[in-house]
Amino acid sequence: MSRVKEIARSADFFLSGLTIVLIAFSVLIVFLGSRKTESRSENRYQAAADSSPKPVEIEEPCSEPEYPFSGKVKGAGVRFREEPSTQTGRIIRELSESVRVEVLDKEGSWYFVKIRDEEGYIFEDYISPLTDH
Repeated sequence: MSRVKEIARSADFFLSGLTIVLIAFSVLIVFLGSRKTESRSENRYQAAADSSPKPVEIEEPCSEPEYPFSGKVKGAGVRFREEPSTQTGRIIRELSESVRVEVLDKEGSWYFVKIRDEEGYIFEDYISPLTDH
């Protein structure tokens, strides 16, 4: 019977040791799992910090050009008028594309221009300023 008691004690000792090892392993898994979660949280915070909005550069509004300036007509059949209106502005003539004009002033959305000896109006969308090279 003493042999049976000895085996039982050995088994108890073995199970106690195994229990301690399993507890230690569980603590290690919990510890490593929490480290992984912290790492993910740090990555999430870092990603949030990296994705924060960047400052936007605001361009200054385009200032009106200084008058007079040289320009050219954009498009064919652009109407050169006596007054700055499609309703009351009699058409002096229709202009070809790229005709050079001297822009003298602006009234609303209309440029007051000079073409050779004649002065009149052309809607702003149909004039491109010439750049100095």
